[in-house]
Amino acid sequence: MQTAELRFLLKMAVRNLLRRKGRTVILVTGLALANALTIWILTFRHNSREVLTDRILGLKVGREQWSAPGFYNFEKKLLSVHQTFSVSTVIPKVPVDVPHVWRLLSVMLLASDENAVPVTLNGYDLQSELRNTGLATILPGWKSMPPRSIVLGKSMALKLNVKIGNEIGVIGQAADGSVANDSFTVAKIVDLGGGAFEETFAFIDRREMQELLVLSQDRAHVLVNFSQVALSPQLKLPEAPLERIPWSTFLPDVATSSDFMDNFSRFYALFFAVVTSLAMGNTLALSFLERQKEYRTLLVIGAPYAWLRRSMRVEIALLALGSLALGNLIVALAIALFSTYPVDLGLLTGGKPMQMGGVILDMYVHAKFLIWPYVLCNSGFLLTMALASLYPTRAVLKKCEAP
Repeated sequence: MQTAELRFLLKMAVRNLLRRKGRTVILVTGLALANALTIWILTFRHNSREVLTDRILGLKVGREQWSAPGFYNFEKKLLSVHQTFSVSTVIPKVPVDVPHVWRLLSVMLLASDENAVPVTLNGYDLQSELRNTGLATILPGWKSMPPRSIVLGKSMALKLNVKIGNEIGVIGQAADGSVANDSFTVAKIVDLGGGAFEETFAFIDRREMQELLVLSQDRAHVLVNFSQVALSPQLKLPEAPLERIPWSTFLPDVATSSDFMDNFSRFYALFFAVVTSLAMGNTLALSFLERQKEYRTLLVIGAPYAWLRRSMRVEIALLALGSLALGNLIVALAIALFSTYPVDLGLLTGGKPMQMGGVILDMYVHAKFLIWPYVLCNSGFLLTMALASLYPTRAVLKKCEAP
């Protein structure tokens, strides 16, 4: 197609579109909003998933864990009791650019003057946890733990009926088979908004946990990785490899819910694109059929079918590119707005808090710009526009062939 011909076809396409200004404005606006909504759905779903999973994984199990084989018993959904007290691993070197922490875990009995509660007690390196995990969000201003202290979730403290400054006993089994027992002072009671996680949240200093379990200072139970970049499979000890466990194994309900919402969002985006293409094809067919006499006249005076087909395609291309530009602008402005003013998920839950994996989740999500929804949706939009234009162009040209 030569430049002069393209200019003429563009001028003709603009004239045809301006014949029915109201219909053209409605069609372009509808297509733009459909494309913008599809991009927004995928962008917001990705942003909300990252916020929600980061909140859960940042406080609990990380992106993945490495432990001695057999340390966890997932069939019973508990720590393997016989392994918990004794299995530990020498701490290997891990790349410093991978956010990680080492933890000790052991089933213990926490006892106050009024009650006793079994719990999986954690041994934390506070500095490492504050730097690499979500602990800093629930312990603002904390930099170190007082000696012989313990941090409890609010629900757990209510079960034990203790307050800050009270002493509680910790009783369990040490690695050498002896009875592990000691007393700790409640230094902090953490309000997580409720949820199952708050009912089981308890930790002490890892060094004090090692002493309690009669473990040397170079041993721990699990390595928790908080980076989306997986640790090297070569991470192992001389005597035995470490077992890599993804977060979906620890939290299958969260993984299932997240996968369902991801798949539903993709299905909705595809379904919306198909519906939009059908509506657009019908509108184009009506628009082209109104000009059937004009097309026949052009054929009578010698215009080739290929020229008519090109003129229709140029008109469709103008519609597509104009709708695409407007849709991208709309969603870009929406993302810019909601990157500063977060979306309140409470609007979707009637104001009720959300809980996943036993964690009460933050209800506000900031939108962040992502390239892949634009590429995916714009490519799909252009493809559906091309497919939707096949019917009206073929139908009109076929009718024009009739005497």
